[in-house]
Parts: sequence; C-alpha cells; structure tokens
Amino acid sequence: MSINIYETHTMLEAVKVMPPIRTFLKDRYFTERKTFPSHDVIIDYEDEVGNRLAPFVLPSKGGIPVAREGFETQSYTPALVAPERVLTVEDLMHRQAGEALFSGKNAASREASYLRGDIEALNRMIANREELMCAKVLLENAYTMKQYGDKYGSSEYVEKTIKFYEGPSNPAVYTPSANWSTASTAILSDIAAIAKINTKRGLPMTDLIVGSAVTDVLLANEHILKLLDNRRYVLADKMEPEELPSGAVLIADLNVAGHRVRIYSYTAEYIDPDDGQSKPFIPAKKIVMTAPGMGRIAYGAVTQIITGTTQFETYEGDRIPKISVNDHDSVRSLIMQSRPLVMPKVKNAAISATVLS
Repeated sequence: MSINIYETHTMLEAVKVMPPIRTFLKDRYFTERKTFPSHDVIIDYEDEVGNRLAPFVLPSKGGIPVAREGFETQSYTPALVAPERVLTVEDLMHRQAGEALFSGKNAASREASYLRGDIEALNRMIANREELMCAKVLLENAYTMKQYGDKYGSSEYVEKTIKFYEGPSNPAVYTPSANWSTASTAILSDIAAIAKINTKRGLPMTDLIVGSAVTDVLLANEHILKLLDNRRYVLADKMEPEELPSGAVLIADLNVAGHRVRIYSYTAEYIDPDDGQSKPFIPAKKIVMTAPGMGRIAYGAVTQIITGTTQFETYEGDRIPKISVNDHDSVRSLIMQSRPLVMPKVKNAAISATVLS
C-alpha cells in the first residue's frame, strides 16, 4: 500500500516526531498543554486555596465542614496562526542551500527535501509566535492579535484582544519605588514587595526575568554583588546550561527578605512584521516576576478540506499541516495551522514592572 506523504494525517505523524523547539518562556512558565476537539477552548479558573487554614477540632467532634472550592469557567476562540510556504517548478530546478553543486538530485527528491525543511521552518515561526504570546501574558496580562487577510505586515488587518483581567487597566503591574539605575538601594526592596503581592495569596514567586538593560544595572550594583558568593557569581552564567534555551542566562540566585529569587536575563529577539525590526521578547527596561508552570497553552481544533476531496474534516492538535495545489500554475503550498491560546492558570500570576526610565 502506497503512502501519500501530502495527506494531512500522514504529515501529522511527521510533525509529531520532529525534535521539539526549545523556547525559554514557553517551556519554563507555560508547561501545561491541552488540545480541544472544537474551535472554542473552555477554561476553568479554580478559586485560590493556597493560604487557607484547616480548623482545630475537638476530638469528640470528628470534623468541621469547610467550603468546597468553586471555579470560574470562560470560553475563548483562539485566533488562527497559519504561515504558508510556496514551492514552484522554478524552485525544483535549482539546488538548495547546502546542496552539492553537482549533487544529481532529481525534482522528486528535492521536493521531499523542501517539504521537510518547510515543515521545520513553519513550526519554528509558530513557536516564535507562541513565545511572544507567552511574553505578553507575563508582561501585560493580555495580548492583541492582528489577523491579516492578505499581505503579512500590511496595514489591513482585524484586531482581536484577549485579556485575563477585568476593568480598564492591568492590575498585575507594580510601580517601582525609584528608578533602579539611580536608586540602587531600592532594587531589593522592590523585588521583595513584588514577591509579597502573590505570596500572600499563596502563590509562588521564585523567578525574576529581566531585560538586557536591567541585567546591566543589576550586575553593576555593588550592594547586590556583595550578596552574591564570589563562586556563585563567577558560575552564575554557567548554571544549568542544558536547561536554558538560547538567550536565557541565570545571573543570580538571591535570598531577598526571605524569598529565594532566581534572576534570569532573557535577551532573545523576534522580527516585528510591522516595521521589520528585531525586538526582544522581554523589553530592555522591564522585569516580570512569577514562578515555573504558572501558565498553560490550549489549542483549538482546525477545520479544513481533506486533501484531494471536497469534504471538510476537523483536526485536533497543536500543529495541523495542509497541502494546497494550484494545478494551473504548477504551485504547491504548505500551510501550517495552529490555534494557540496562551493563558495563566491563576489570574494575575505574574507581576511586571518598568524599572528603568
């Protein structure tokens, strides 16, 4: 029995066995993943119970009833992410990057090579989009998606905003007591104050993620350097290298007013389609404090026409490939589709701040 490598179910299996793309924010803070069989995603927010006390009870009583925790249910419809790569006859006539000058490759083998490379490239683009969505949740407690109908990066798009708070402004923003570059003694007191915001709710606050300019300020701060054991300071950028994707560096592990805080510098960047400029996922002058596993990613289903038919089918998964063929122009397109919804497990689980002016 022959296998059609362009059939969606076949490509889905190929996508599943691809090596995972490692990204710092997504892999460390949004660890829970779930797919849904519908376009809509149903999310339950459980009531916070981390700081409630159990009652003392007389031995003769047996037990005292306590309230069962409730939960809040919300429904979202994730926007579609769908980058596309086009393959033409002209592409198949010329050698690929890295291919020997006289490799002897025919069009069929070159086509399969293009397919594999395009799947990997589109998967990387979606992973970058998810990483930016993770950054927006951490920093802004919300994100806005520009849905294009034609040219990517054009001025014609429809905006869709998803926010995880009520009211006009984000409550998970801290105002620092002073500019960290001019009032160095305020740094530790601000970090302690940010940690306290959520630890008093029973939520962990263990990681401080900082932009590049904040990193420079911290590593030049004499008061902080005195708190760091010399050996720890020298080895800080070498700790757990196998766990940190490119752009992420552990620069300090501090005890701040009783809170153990691991400080990560994250300088990885993405290309903004609006202006073509490279920008950091964590802006240079910003910080965000949270804990590993604070968020989750849910994926809505994707509906498309089954390849070679006129029938529709709904696919559940985080990456759904589709092949489209234009016989008239001899053009084959690969579309990689995803409907990710990035969100916190508990509302306001990350606190952000702009600490440099």
